[in-house]
Amino acid sequence: MLDYHKMLTFFEEYISHYRELLKFENEKLQMIFADDIEALNKSIGREQALIMKTNSLENKRFELLSGGNENKTYKQIIDEA
Repeated sequence: MLDYHKMLTFFEEYISHYRELLKFENEKLQMIFADDIEALNKSIGREQALIMKTNSLENKRFELLSGGNENKTYKQIIDEA
């Protein structure tokens, strides 16, 4: 059985991360428009950290949703909750 409290806590973190990633991508787009190569080079470390966190969150999401060998859709999970 899925732990819905744990799932909600995870998705709050997940959404927060993707908002941060979107903000970073918008900043990067502004650097590109401004042709600011130096700022782009300096942003590589932050981008790599965001990508690593994304990968980690995707692994957590997979483990959380596949726990107990349950293959449920989001709709099924919502209906059960």
